[in-house]
Amino acid sequence: MSADVTVAVAGDPVEADEIRAVLRQGGIESRLEAAELAGAAPLLDGPCRVLVEGSLLERAMELLEADDDDEDEDDG
Repeated sequence: MSADVTVAVAGDPVEADEIRAVLRQGGIESRLEAAELAGAAPLLDGPCRVLVEGSLLERAMELLEADDDDEDEDDG
């Protein structure tokens, strides 16, 4: 098992939950970590990192890019 890596930085926990939902639908588990504080600080309302297992980073990025493309098509 590889170390966790950041797949995205969300502006707040609500945005992070949306990102995590996309990953979960693709079968990838993730966790959150405060972006502005070192270590395992509690999440407040600020920015946070969405982390996935390192070996799943490429797949996670593909899922998020596909979701972003879907949103762009809905807007246009």
